[in-house]
Amino acid sequence: MAEKSVIDNPLKILVTGASGYIGQHVCMVLTNMGLHIRGLSRSPCPASFQNIEWIQGDIIDPQTMKMAVLGCQCVIHLACLSEVACQKDPKLAFQVNTIGTLNVLEAARQIGVDKFIFTSSGQVYGEQSRLPNRESDLPRPISLYAASKLCGEILCQSYIQTFNLQVIVLRLFNVYGPSIDRTPRHTVETIFWELISQGQPPQILAHPQSGRDFIHIHDVIRSIQLALVTPILNGTTNIINVGTGMLTTLIDLVYIEASLFNRTDLKPTIVETNQKPICFQADPRRAWELLKFKANIPLEKGLLSLTE
Repeated sequence: MAEKSVIDNPLKILVTGASGYIGQHVCMVLTNMGLHIRGLSRSPCPASFQNIEWIQGDIIDPQTMKMAVLGCQCVIHLACLSEVACQKDPKLAFQVNTIGTLNVLEAARQIGVDKFIFTSSGQVYGEQSRLPNRESDLPRPISLYAASKLCGEILCQSYIQTFNLQVIVLRLFNVYGPSIDRTPRHTVETIFWELISQGQPPQILAHPQSGRDFIHIHDVIRSIQLALVTPILNGTTNIINVGTGMLTTLIDLVYIEASLFNRTDLKPTIVETNQKPICFQADPRRAWELLKFKANIPLEKGLLSLTE
């Protein structure tokens, strides 16, 4: 349904962070649907994306952003500094994730785009006393990355109220799955997967009862497709969780992956930690109410795609 609607309404779409993990998937899927995609990244255009219009530039530069948005009807804003990079350089974290987002919003406002999609993070919820995480919960970010993403969300809200820009904020939970360019990802599920595939027991560095809501990249892309074609009415809350609604603890993740390799004999090494368990679990109801989106790839099936 979503694909038909997008194809029937051809758009020129700017994708920031187009060379990143999610960005490459977005560009590939939307281009294969016959849409005109303009990618923006600090990196050169990947060799496999020769049919995509490409601008090599930085969202920190307002002039680059104005040139990149020119002629586009929609913006999918994915570009951001990673969590690890944010910890290493807090100042750069806010320059990219917050001021950069301001530059993209301002360029979109000046050009007059029809739709702006901002990908935030479920990490903005931080430590909550109750689960699942609801969009109405007060955010309590506990990392620089999450704080910078929340600042981006606040900027989006101000552009909605001040300039009537149509913005949808997608709070993505733990996105996993294969990479388009086969680049290895240093995320918990892939690290565990690699070790178990070699017959080695994984090491859990955080509290073993810490948990995440793992959502497959193909489901995430489908949520973005739906956001592209779904109007958000004035007065409607535009922040939407993108997750499965299922919580998987780190210890459970190890045993799930071990069972897929028939290596249930492998026991994880748990490093002693004084940390409290921190869990993120999406309440998926608003995504269904507003976008008619529901994740449909079970974790076990999605993990098997890591070998594709």
